[in-house]
Amino acid sequence: MIAALCLVGLFAAPDLGVATGTTPPPAQAAAPAVGPPPEVTVTCAPEPVRVGEPLVCTLVAVHPDTMSVTVPLPSGATEVSAMDVSAAATTARTDGKLSTLRRFALVPKEPKATLKVPAVTVSWQESAGGVGALEIPARKVAIKRLLEGADSAEPRTFKAPGGEAEPFFEAHGPVVFIKTNWALLITCIVVLATAVGIGLGWLIKRFLDARRRAALPWVDSRPAHVIALEALEQLAAERLPDQGRVKEFYFRLSEIVRLYLERRFDFAAREMTSDEIRAHFSPREPTGPKLCSPQAHLAIEDFLSETDLVKFADFAPMDSAADTAMRASRGIIELTRPPETSDVPEPRKGDER
Repeated sequence: MIAALCLVGLFAAPDLGVATGTTPPPAQAAAPAVGPPPEVTVTCAPEPVRVGEPLVCTLVAVHPDTMSVTVPLPSGATEVSAMDVSAAATTARTDGKLSTLRRFALVPKEPKATLKVPAVTVSWQESAGGVGALEIPARKVAIKRLLEGADSAEPRTFKAPGGEAEPFFEAHGPVVFIKTNWALLITCIVVLATAVGIGLGWLIKRFLDARRRAALPWVDSRPAHVIALEALEQLAAERLPDQGRVKEFYFRLSEIVRLYLERRFDFAAREMTSDEIRAHFSPREPTGPKLCSPQAHLAIEDFLSETDLVKFADFAPMDSAADTAMRASRGIIELTRPPETSDVPEPRKGDER
């Protein structure tokens, strides 16, 4: 009885849906594409390519906007960053279609005749679910040789030529033995070094002279009385007393006269006090030499006294005192200026009758 029940359960198990380790049915394959494939073009540059120079290939697929295109990187190629394109990029065209672009590079490393660009498989999927694939066949690009005109690209050696030596030297010419003329070589070096030294010395001298000339202040070469009279004319034209700038007028007037005395008699009048200037014009001995006439000496003393009162004692002169001081300064210049020499030659004693 028990054995019969076991046999019934064994044969009834598949019908009751008991799992027996069977595999599920395979998934349904995608439908093939219905529309036409995309328009694919491949261009490579430069052609021919040199060894070690990257060959950049650009793949462009033009397709409608209802299609998505995938362009994988071929085997043996590396990504090329061209502008902002580092992978497959899709952009819109003016005719309403899309353009998918992919750039990759191949670098020839051996001096072969051609470089093989591997095949590229372009796959796409339509919006309705259809898929398709298009294989771009491989192509070859010529490799430009670095040693143009050479029979072989193999490296050359310095081994002795094979065969007999006499025919070889007759074909290529005799071996030239160079003998160094040390005396001539040393003479040329000495002459060249001397010329370079003279040239450098001349350039350094010109540079130092230019710096010296630039550092020296400009000096007016005109006579002292001409410069002083011109400065007095400019000061009078400014009419400082009429503007209430009396003290400034006396300071500048005193500076003009002191500068004139300094240039005329060659002493530092602008750095001296009035008493030192008076002592400079006074003879050390009663019978000693005098720099100027007594009248000019008296005019200088009066001028210094009057200007010191206004400059340092806050003395307020009258309105007409400025004109008087201006005339006094001109008088000092006229009394102390050098005499004018006549250009007419004096008659000789033999010519006088």
